[in-house]
Amino acid sequence: VADHLRTLVILLGEGLTPSGKGRGYVLRKLMRRVFVSLYLLELKESAIPNLLQIAVDLVSELYPALKNKHSELLTEILKESTSFQKVLEKTQKRIQEIISNKTESLEEQLFTLVEREGAPLPVLKKLLRENKLDYSETRLKELQEEHSQKSKNTKFSTAFELKT
Repeated sequence: VADHLRTLVILLGEGLTPSGKGRGYVLRKLMRRVFVSLYLLELKESAIPNLLQIAVDLVSELYPALKNKHSELLTEILKESTSFQKVLEKTQKRIQEIISNKTESLEEQLFTLVEREGAPLPVLKKLLRENKLDYSETRLKELQEEHSQKSKNTKFSTAFELKT
């Protein structure tokens, strides 16, 4: 978490913002990894300002301009955290729906949550443990691999189409 926070501070300090493309996408994924870790460690969103201050203090010798950007950094991180909290709430709601409606295989439903709805797998695993639900990690990995192969084949097969 500490390494990710220091990296976030530097990237945000350089003016990068989370987005769905390019460097912004990498930043968003890094932020979400921090939020997942905080969730798994059962730390509340209220811990973010203190952790951010520590990260700024650690890197400010190398990047002195960051000392003056604390509120901007905090605003950007909290904005993304709020967005991520919505994903977590949706994930928890969907897990409860899955528990009550066991219509299709659990692994297929989990796969859908991860691949299509952006649910973080470590969070899903924690929620499943808390609800005493067993699933096949092997089957889930198979579904992810099948999806990955289909995606690669589709992207690759159309990449070299010649227009006549």
